[in-house]
Amino acid sequence: MVDVSVILIGYNDARRLPNALASIQNQSLRSIEIIAVDDHSTDDSLAILESAAKLDPRIRVVQLTANSGGCSAPRNRGLELATGEFVMFCDSDDTLDRHACRNLVTAARSMNADLVVGAAERHLLDTGEKKIWWPELHSSTRVIEQLGDCTDLLYDTISVNKIYRREFLRSHSITFPEGLLFEDQLFTLEAYLAAKRIGIIPEVVYRWNVVRTDATQSIAQSITQSRKDLRNLGDRIEINQRMDQLLAAYPDIAMAKNIKFLRHEASLYLTTIFQADPQSAEQLAHALAEYCRTILVEAYVHVRPGIRIALYYLLVGDSENVITSLRWEKGGGVIATELEFTPTGQVYWQPERGDVLDRSAQWWLDATALQVPLIPPGRRRYLHTWIAKDQITTVDPFGEINEHTVAELIFIEERTGGLVSVPLRFGSRSGHTITWQLNLNSLALIQDRGINPTERGTVVVQIQDDLNGWHNRSPLTDRLGLHAGTSLDLSSIASFDCADSLVLDATAQGPLTWSASGTSKSLGSVARKLRRKIAPGVTQRPAVFDVATDRPVFLYAPAPLPTIDTRLTRFDTQAWIDEFGTDAYLLIPQEPFTPAPARFTYAYRTYSPQRLSAAHSVATYVITDQPELVDSDRAIAYRQDLGAARYLLPALNTSALQTTEELHARVRHILDQNNSGGRP
Repeated sequence: MVDVSVILIGYNDARRLPNALASIQNQSLRSIEIIAVDDHSTDDSLAILESAAKLDPRIRVVQLTANSGGCSAPRNRGLELATGEFVMFCDSDDTLDRHACRNLVTAARSMNADLVVGAAERHLLDTGEKKIWWPELHSSTRVIEQLGDCTDLLYDTISVNKIYRREFLRSHSITFPEGLLFEDQLFTLEAYLAAKRIGIIPEVVYRWNVVRTDATQSIAQSITQSRKDLRNLGDRIEINQRMDQLLAAYPDIAMAKNIKFLRHEASLYLTTIFQADPQSAEQLAHALAEYCRTILVEAYVHVRPGIRIALYYLLVGDSENVITSLRWEKGGGVIATELEFTPTGQVYWQPERGDVLDRSAQWWLDATALQVPLIPPGRRRYLHTWIAKDQITTVDPFGEINEHTVAELIFIEERTGGLVSVPLRFGSRSGHTITWQLNLNSLALIQDRGINPTERGTVVVQIQDDLNGWHNRSPLTDRLGLHAGTSLDLSSIASFDCADSLVLDATAQGPLTWSASGTSKSLGSVARKLRRKIAPGVTQRPAVFDVATDRPVFLYAPAPLPTIDTRLTRFDTQAWIDEFGTDAYLLIPQEPFTPAPARFTYAYRTYSPQRLSAAHSVATYVITDQPELVDSDRAIAYRQDLGAARYLLPALNTSALQTTEELHARVRHILDQNNSGGRP
């Protein structure tokens, strides 16, 4: 008997299939059989498999008589044919790590486990980004006696990063549900519930390739990633309903599963609803709301406030306010509605639409935890909408914009910054909505140069309050699609042989974008080019680094470290925000090792490596292990013990704090001293 039967499935995937097959053939554990099940492909997939089988006797090839439309039938066929002690799965668009079989088999035997869970690495093909799937689960090697001891396993229900004893699956009749997508979730839950011992290891065993957008990709998007398809949501709900039936006797696990659904799956579909056309969004919202109504209200307590508010409007059938509320969670922290501020400090989203699931509208719409009053004005995100050729509206939930506020439309070039501006004139206020007047004939260059015909970027509205010393840039949207394809004439400012127009484009909820077009040949453009060559003007406005001004600013500036493992945590951002979010403002680098916290824009902002100097200039204190920064009287020397990775960092000539607890104690001491008027 071979150690492992690896079941490889695929359909019309001839381009990626060879890589998947090779990753299995090249396993360091040689005692394997490869059962390749083709789901009735019409391309060269079958020929590729049969050619490989002639050269490698470990490969068995099977083709289904008709396409099944999913992963379940080919995997079940593979299970029928498997003879190994253990079983693993691989999809044709992914690959196994070279030591996957060896690491999982070794763990299963040493732990005497029915199944073992390894780490899966998600490779986002759109961006090249690589991330461990639920890294918190894989921080160490451990054994779980039952699912109730570690319900976080419910966040890892893919089948391909695991190994199963074949006899264990057979004796419990565990197979994949045919005819449904998201089959992994039900299969894995059944296995978790039946297992007497579940092993977890930190090693990466599976490379999971993900395509997030399919319209411009030459690689087809996975059917489970196509969330705009109503069948996709229907199958997701059907699978969850079957999981609910399995968990009827396990109320604690059922609650954990429903919390996971709201936090993960419901959030994903809310994103889809936010981005979809109105008709598709309405259909998806109706189907999602039906299932969400079956979930106990206690599960909603564990959902982020922004998602809970959106789910409230989903449950009451208010499609318009579903989108409005999602602008906070899915649209970059935009507040596009009226807020109610109470004398006791509570903040409520508006409008109310009645009680839901035996909880008051105020309970659902409580936005106090978002701490929106603490968001620095320059870091807020306003909803600006281009509603007519000469009118733009702004939702002002804080009531801070008036006729003395300076505003302008700015066309941002993606590499060089602000390029063209158009002044906005305060028109009127109706409730929390401001209407601005604009004249597109008043275009002015910010950078005194010609515009290259290949340049492109986004459009923002800049609001400037000189009296209170802040300015804000937020994207301009075109929700009605009135300006997509519109061309703005640049003839009055264009240089010879440079672009003479800007062409606008827009998505349903995204920012308005532009691309340069045309070539100017006018006499005026020749004169402007000559003038700029003889006496060039100012090329750029000074950049502003906005931070909170009502509390100390802490800059986290670690020494550069090559990314070795995305689970290598150098700073616990969420723990910081939980303790100091309302007392201090944090600047953190845009790096893979900085865990992304929940949306608390009042408490932190990120900075790019190019803006470290600007961040350093506004910081009150600097948390760092960079030798050139630790000698400052503002510095807090901090370097977490990173194991062997510490040898890649520069040496420090001073002692440094090494744990999150030590760092937090030091910061708390500083804040307490500041509050008492003393020196830290």
